[in-house]
Amino acid sequence: MSKTKSITTLIEELQEENEHLQKLGKLFNKACLDEFGYGVKDLHKIIEKWQALERQKGAKLGSEFQASQRED
Repeated sequence: MSKTKSITTLIEELQEENEHLQKLGKLFNKACLDEFGYGVKDLHKIIEKWQALERQKGAKLGSEFQASQRED
């Protein structure tokens, strides 16, 4: 037979898990700060900017290649 839990018990378990995950998030952010000198949010911004630059480079190279093909 399956044991049913009360809503109160389920809420308490979820709150405990949420607190645990928040602590892990803080630890990970601290590890990133210690290792890289940037927090998680800053690292995400850096990665997004890098990806945008890579896309721009790819688009520029693609258009230059097409232009050179037209000239030939």
